[in-house]
Amino acid sequence: MAKPIMDLSTFGWGRVIALSTIGTLCCIVVAFAIDSYSLATGTWRWGESPLNNVIIPLVLAPPFFGYLLGKQRELAIAHRELMIVASTDALTSCLNRRAFMAIVDGFLDRVANRKIERLGALLVIDVDHFKLVNDRFGHDGGDEALKLIVQIIKGSVREFDVIGRIGGEEFSVLLPGVGPDTVGKVAERIRAAVYDSELKLEGESLPPVRQRWWRGV
Repeated sequence: MAKPIMDLSTFGWGRVIALSTIGTLCCIVVAFAIDSYSLATGTWRWGESPLNNVIIPLVLAPPFFGYLLGKQRELAIAHRELMIVASTDALTSCLNRRAFMAIVDGFLDRVANRKIERLGALLVIDVDHFKLVNDRFGHDGGDEALKLIVQIIKGSVREFDVIGRIGGEEFSVLLPGVGPDTVGKVAERIRAAVYDSELKLEGESLPPVRQRWWRGV
């Protein structure tokens, strides 16, 4: 998808530039209105120095609006980053349990209210014998195994499917619009991809078939 020429979202500089320009033009209009209206006669006229009504707003307004809107942009970005941190599992970068369950609850509510189609599936994935990896290679090795599994899951589902880490080595995938005839194929695709994967730790290759650290979906 092509990126817009100017990002007018809350997080883009395009919005800061556009609103600063509009604010400056409004200041020029207000300056002319104040300077041109005569309270004594109740009429409009050009002021003594109409050029000042342009120069002064052009000097003062852009820095003023740019500073305020720039700070607003920084706050919006900081808020977005905090929301990402609060809803994301730090190790695997997928949703944490709380955020994932909130999305599932929202999906079920929309289904109940008939706002979306009723089709949907939820996969629960558990890594069996995962303790063997931790015991042999430590928690760092276990973390690498979990990150590999998440990458495989992401590559096996659609971009808009929702993946969450709901426990230590337990994951779940929300598949909107997927019916009973398809969900088994998706689960098998994930299982086969992880089963055929190869994990390398400390220079040693660990095929899951031999090490038995993956049970399935």
